[in-house]
Amino acid sequence: MKHFAALALSFVLATSALATPPQTPGVIDQHGFRLVNTQRSVAFGEAQADVIAHVSGVFGGPPTLSQEQCRTGALTQADWGKGLKLSFQDGKLVGWTADPRLEGAYTNRAGTVFGRTVAALRAASPGFMLMDAVKGREFAFDGVYGRVLRSGQDATIDLLWAGAGCYRR
Repeated sequence: MKHFAALALSFVLATSALATPPQTPGVIDQHGFRLVNTQRSVAFGEAQADVIAHVSGVFGGPPTLSQEQCRTGALTQADWGKGLKLSFQDGKLVGWTADPRLEGAYTNRAGTVFGRTVAALRAASPGFMLMDAVKGREFAFDGVYGRVLRSGQDATIDLLWAGAGCYRR
């Protein structure tokens, strides 16, 4: 019996050591972003090379880069295909766009995060409004912009952005 108890204790200790540690939530807000499980906050205005190196290290590879002419001028877009697209102008970070492919828990002061329903946003923030757009309905709240594609109170956020970017409306 002692042998069984010792074996059971060893199993419990081994499996608890293998348990996934809790994630450190990421932040996506009007100032920039911090990726899940990282300590580095990336702010608008940071150097393109530094930001791309950091995000590539976290995502495990380089982004696809493209150039776009936008209302705000020429932007370089960096896209890792993981739900985060960054916009750079004159070698500086000027904006981000995120979609639900961005894995992990993200937060911001306004609570405008993926999975949150229109009803929950309205309940938490009196005055929260959606405006009709070419594709879906959009909102602006605390410097973060977003979109829902469906109508109704159970619609959830499918796109978020802040800063400068090529936003086709």
